[in-house]
Amino acid sequence: MSLFKACEIRATLIQGCFGANVAGSGSPRARSVIMLTSASRRRTRLEVPSDSSDLKPRSITVYSWPKVYKPLVSCEKKHLLLKPSHINRTNNMTKSQTEEYGWTAVPRNRSNVPSEAEAKTSPLTIDFQSIWPQSEIVKTAQDHVKKILPKQTYNHSLRVYCFGHAIVTQHFPQWVEGSVKDAFFETWALTCLYHDIATTEEHRNDTHMSFEWHGGFQALQELQSFGAPKAQAESVCESIIRHQDPGETGTISRMGQLVQMATEFDNMGFQPYLVHEDVIKQVTEQHPRMKWSGCFSSTIKAEIGEKPWCHSTALPNFAEDVANNKVMEPYD
Repeated sequence: MSLFKACEIRATLIQGCFGANVAGSGSPRARSVIMLTSASRRRTRLEVPSDSSDLKPRSITVYSWPKVYKPLVSCEKKHLLLKPSHINRTNNMTKSQTEEYGWTAVPRNRSNVPSEAEAKTSPLTIDFQSIWPQSEIVKTAQDHVKKILPKQTYNHSLRVYCFGHAIVTQHFPQWVEGSVKDAFFETWALTCLYHDIATTEEHRNDTHMSFEWHGGFQALQELQSFGAPKAQAESVCESIIRHQDPGETGTISRMGQLVQMATEFDNMGFQPYLVHEDVIKQVTEQHPRMKWSGCFSSTIKAEIGEKPWCHSTALPNFAEDVANNKVMEPYD
């Protein structure tokens, strides 16, 4: 009997044997753990009895996971090679999804960003409630993140959204033309909410990874569990992972570039000509900084002290630039 028939699910095998001696609760029988992913790209954990003649799974738990493998699964001394009937490695993301979720490639060196002479930045009215997406996925993510983040970090996340919204509205209106607008800003809101989720002391202690990676993977898993499309959740994930990765070579997604610019602006006052001073006043009144410059510089130092290999060390004078943010000093 094939495993797929025994499980009565249509699936593609993705992650191999995770140890032949994983015992079930209250059961004396050892189990092998194999991973399947369904057509909806959900990850399924199956605990299979060590007796290879009995392949009925004892438990099924669903996770998100994108990679595809063809492992060999061992059941005691017998081996069963599982051959999925079809593995789809094609990127099926449509052109509209590429634009909606901010995947379109732009130069990493920001040669597409207007210079100070070209910017012609003007005042805008920023009313947070009117520009913040009201979709169910954003409401669910916001409720979740608000319970985890300290008030200072949560306010920072919402300021980043506002500053990014202003930058796109004034300098990149072509990014949100037509039907793309709602999905783009929804993805932007999710990116802002999650981009510093792993800076909390609890999450820093959860992993050896740098906070951008840990936060990106956390967003990928949680947003899909909340119902976000895979392409959208992955855009959020990649943007978070790369949001402290400026450079001169290659490309980055629009969403990744936007979160770089907006976080650098709120954290360090970089490229101040992209946002009008009136916008800063409005945004900081609605989402006060609460001594954010000192707060975040301390967080950076804490991560570097705990993880001297972390990616924050790649940014020269990072903590100092945050602490000495002259653009935001009047509002701190």
